[in-house]
Amino acid sequence: PYDIIDPASNGGKSAIILKGGQRQGFPESALNIPVGRKARAFFFLHGCAWTSGKPLFHYQVNYADGSSVNVPIRNEFECADWWNPSDANLKNRDARIAWSTKNKSHRIGLFTYKWTNPHPERTVKSIDVISNGRTLPMLVAITGLTKEVANYDPIDNAQVILGKGLRK
Repeated sequence: PYDIIDPASNGGKSAIILKGGQRQGFPESALNIPVGRKARAFFFLHGCAWTSGKPLFHYQVNYADGSSVNVPIRNEFECADWWNPSDANLKNRDARIAWSTKNKSHRIGLFTYKWTNPHPERTVKSIDVISNGRTLPMLVAITGLTKEVANYDPIDNAQVILGKGLRK
């Protein structure tokens, strides 16, 4: 499940939005999002706009031992444009639409993506989000999986677990 920050308790902010598309004045990256624990996998609740480039954006997972892993986010694999989202366009079984609604003119949505940590024995110090400057990345939440939960797949249950923070 995702714990989405209530914007009322956080200065009107509940997501990280980075530079891209028609928003060139936004920051290019958000660095050192604290984690401070080991994790088998991470689930990213994200979206993007003005999709362009390869990759669209990327996460950098930073370990306490000083090493890091780059996690590229590719169009129609780990994420897609939030405008008129469709699971049919996703080519990665670890990514799905997690939330969608209709604004004044179109359907919009966010995606959930499960990334399996290749080093679950290492403590993750922090995670960085880095824009490619053309696509506008939106990160709403990250959840870490510390142990396997029998018969539960957060990817399959993404829409159910978001009921508290976001409404369809």
